[in-house]
Amino acid sequence: MLHHYGISKTDARSALHAALGRGLVALLNGRTAIAALEAADGAGLLDRLIADDYARAGLETLDRKMARHAETRRL
Repeated sequence: MLHHYGISKTDARSALHAALGRGLVALLNGRTAIAALEAADGAGLLDRLIADDYARAGLETLDRKMARHAETRRL
């Protein structure tokens, strides 16, 4: 984000959280997507959202780091 848009990850997360908190947009994954936005350490936002989708679909991953997320299984 910073390199391409000049916006830090922290600022981007804050802006997304604020926009979603206004109720103009409904999130498909609801609370887990908000929790991914609120998490500041560890995996990035997109990795957390992908891991959540994997868990909902019962999928497994070959990626060691991805398998560390809760409810994500490694093959």
